[in-house]
Amino acid sequence: MGHKANDPLKNAIGYLLINLAWQVKEKLRRDFANQGFDLSSDQFAVLIRLWAQNGLTQSELSEKTCKNKSNLTRILDSMEKKGLVSRKPNPNDRRSFCIELTETGSDLEKKLIPIASKTHEALFGNFSSEEEKQLRSVLGKLEKNLSSRGGDAL
Repeated sequence: MGHKANDPLKNAIGYLLINLAWQVKEKLRRDFANQGFDLSSDQFAVLIRLWAQNGLTQSELSEKTCKNKSNLTRILDSMEKKGLVSRKPNPNDRRSFCIELTETGSDLEKKLIPIASKTHEALFGNFSSEEEKQLRSVLGKLEKNLSSRGGDAL
């Protein structure tokens, strides 16, 4: 069975956004791998947040990376095995942990940011700065529409 020329899914904004997000995440993973780094885009997102504010709790990190707690736990387990982060008891709440960068995790910032910047350049290479600004604005409006309606906009 062949694909229909007028496949409605291919034009659905949700499909387009999910497909694009997957492609961007995969491109970033490949770019890291090509430079010798075994790192997913989800792990990179965690590193970015911890480079900005080391010692976040898992709940804070979950919110800041838009990852649910079970997915974040899986990501952190993998990062811990790689020696990038460690979990420390939260001094303010014995039921939670603070996530701290190891020296290895901290040192990756100066190596990974240039790779991610090149990935960004590849993504927006044929965009004017105004087009990139407009895209960010439109995506921000879409996100605001969903969050202001409690996710019921769809």
